[in-house]
Amino acid sequence: MKNVFKLMTGLLMAVISATALQSVAADHQVHLSALEAAGITVGAGTVTGAIFHLSGFNTSGLAMAGLNQEIWIPGIIDAFRTFGTWIDRVTSYDQYVVNETINLSYIGADPSVIWNPTFPLTEASRTDSNLALGLEYVTTNPTKVTEQEVLNLAYDKNSSVLKQHQDALKRDIEKYTLHSIAPSADSVANKRFVNETTGTLAGGRKPMKFDDIATMANAFDNAEVPRDGRILVLCPEHQLDLQKEDRATYNQLFNHANGSTPPMLYGFEVHLDVYSVVYNGSNAKKAWGAAAAPSTDRNASVAFTTKRSWWAKSAPKLFYDPSTSNPLTQTTMISLACMHGSGTTKAEGIGAIVTHRA
Repeated sequence: MKNVFKLMTGLLMAVISATALQSVAADHQVHLSALEAAGITVGAGTVTGAIFHLSGFNTSGLAMAGLNQEIWIPGIIDAFRTFGTWIDRVTSYDQYVVNETINLSYIGADPSVIWNPTFPLTEASRTDSNLALGLEYVTTNPTKVTEQEVLNLAYDKNSSVLKQHQDALKRDIEKYTLHSIAPSADSVANKRFVNETTGTLAGGRKPMKFDDIATMANAFDNAEVPRDGRILVLCPEHQLDLQKEDRATYNQLFNHANGSTPPMLYGFEVHLDVYSVVYNGSNAKKAWGAAAAPSTDRNASVAFTTKRSWWAKSAPKLFYDPSTSNPLTQTTMISLACMHGSGTTKAEGIGAIVTHRA
């Protein structure tokens, strides 16, 4: 009878354990589904295990060797990040991201217009060309989270790390997009303009004036860049210059609520950003990621048209290796990656207002 009781008890515990594991597995699947619903692809083979958190259980009596128990306020302070409003005005080709190249057709020359023609007219062919837009693979460096950290904190550090990776990837892609759109150098004949600021020289530099924006608008007009879709992204240095030149006008233009329509100035839809595209002492755009050269670097505000600018990105893919798959280190690894490309479909209708430095 005693052996029968032990057998029945063992069977009961097995059923309870199996039910609990099914419940945890279901919760894990819901977690992965939520990630995919948020636009993060969880690729095959990228999730090698699951993190099972015990909730509702009193663990105060459990022996946790090496853990330094502290009281944490259930909240965290995020890093300061800002995301540009101008990026939504760049033509998106996200829907075409499949491989490493997006192929578009670039139409040929416009037909000529003949006044008071003599018949018969002479027909002409239009020769179109292929436009290949290249994409690059971009990834965040993996972050390691130990299980000791997770057990000791009052907030979900894994979720916080994931959001941090999302924000870092998004911000870097935005900065790269603006850099790739900006002209490499001045070429008026090719409708690319790099103008210097013209304020009164002080402290080794000439500040931006409102007139400098008007001059860029005039250059676009002379190049017959369509007025519809002109965008200007002001760098922080030039924002300050314009405030000092005419604070009342600046405040009237830019002291608007978040989410409101950006102001129009000399035909440009003007956006503010905290990032600056940098040019060298010869007014040539510096390479992405180039080392700073404080004595010669020149910050620039960037002008472009929505009819020539583009960007494309794939849905971010999550690379996630949970602590349960690493019994020796008991650490979770988190990283994100995507394909991205940006620039101009034709390098024209773009400009930069570069700080003049003596």
